[in-house]
Amino acid sequence: MVKHTVTEAHFVILLITSAPPQVLSVSDEIESLLGYQPQDFISGKISLKELIHNNDQDIATRLFEPDLTHDSDGFNIRLRQANGKIRITRGEFSKKPSASGSNIELELLLQDVTSLSRSLENNIRNLNFRTLMKNTDDFIFFKDRNHTFTDISQTLVDVCEGEAESWTDLIGLTDYEVFPEEYADEYYRLEKQIFAGAELVHEVQEFIKEDGSAGWVDNRKYPIHDDNGNIIGLFGVAREITNEKRAEQRQIRLIDELKRTNDDLNNFAYIASHDLKSPLRGIDQLATWITEDLGDNIDSETQSHLRLMRSRVSRMESLLDDLLTYSRVGRTNDEVTQVSTARLVENMFELVATSDKQISLNIAADMPTLMTQRAPLELIFRNLISNAIKHHDKDQGNITVSARPLSNAFEFEVKDDGPGIPIESQERVFGMFQTLKPRDSVEGSGMGLALVKKAVEHVGGSIRVESEGKHGCRFKFIWPTTISRKNSYDN
Repeated sequence: MVKHTVTEAHFVILLITSAPPQVLSVSDEIESLLGYQPQDFISGKISLKELIHNNDQDIATRLFEPDLTHDSDGFNIRLRQANGKIRITRGEFSKKPSASGSNIELELLLQDVTSLSRSLENNIRNLNFRTLMKNTDDFIFFKDRNHTFTDISQTLVDVCEGEAESWTDLIGLTDYEVFPEEYADEYYRLEKQIFAGAELVHEVQEFIKEDGSAGWVDNRKYPIHDDNGNIIGLFGVAREITNEKRAEQRQIRLIDELKRTNDDLNNFAYIASHDLKSPLRGIDQLATWITEDLGDNIDSETQSHLRLMRSRVSRMESLLDDLLTYSRVGRTNDEVTQVSTARLVENMFELVATSDKQISLNIAADMPTLMTQRAPLELIFRNLISNAIKHHDKDQGNITVSARPLSNAFEFEVKDDGPGIPIESQERVFGMFQTLKPRDSVEGSGMGLALVKKAVEHVGGSIRVESEGKHGCRFKFIWPTTISRKNSYDN
């Protein structure tokens, strides 16, 4: 067993009401403990009270009170040494009336916590534990009530100040012998919370790495209890999270950039949907005036040209409206409500049905009622039903809407008996500005199915088309029963 000599010093101090404490005697060991001579204190050249760490002034107040409210106690206290460094000491004091009876006599014992008697054998751990402590990437340590290390991982040895090479070099030391004072102050503050009864103290702390860049550690400390429930020490785990923190900062920057991009897109969409419509309305009005001015004198060719021009103005306005809708899909808040999908489909059919075609709507009897967002479903069914009517090649036809349950979702189907979609065109129909017929033969912006696809995919669903290319087609899309994101679709 290795024996250790305890470095300690004794003070006898007279506590006088309305006057500074008067040091009567100091043992010679004070030089080994703090680096001062006994006469420095006796003469008043050095004030013991002024050497106490600023954050330990509560102990100083209790210690130097000239009364017997606290007549004895034990404590840990940080003192500034003659070399400017901090030393943690274990203190014990007692108070009694002075010989004259008019003052209080304070007897104080200060001990260097790093030299308190201990056995090296008490720090030996089993082989498995020591292997873990040697090879872990985390910073792991154990301390006693005096804030001294009783065990420590090799990772901490590698980052501490000084010339320590092994964990055994740090046993019995405090943070003030291992780290810069500003770091040691922070660690001591957290450890005081543990010894005051906290079950966990957790902070993310920034530090400066060797290359001068900022780093971060996730620092956690826990109490160690004996069989009687008394706190006899603590253990801590600190993990460097610099990469995670930098990734988090990059994510914040990307979110900010995305927000700015979205704001720019909003501004563009507003300009496209409002400012660009003004000259279109002017062109449409001019065509109306020309028609009115010519009256019966207008020839059939001119009348056809004007009708074509007004048709294309209307198509351009529709395109601008659809661009605005596309830009807003999933970018505004919407509440989840109860939606009868059968009633919703019926409403959308009534909205887009035309008088020039006799199209019948068949709705399956088992259509679900969902707690979901209404607006995106309206957008999807309105466009799918409108396309089925608009592109139907006969004066009469049928549209059937049905649904079947899946795990955590429904698969909806919109089926028609129209001309179908050629197999080679089925992939591109979901693209922007895509039409299968000349734009002058079928009015439309070519944005409808692109809107549908974006709306479905935004909530985590999918959509596909099935058609043999000549007779009818089926659009099938999967819609989740639970919408996790509160997004809506501005129509």
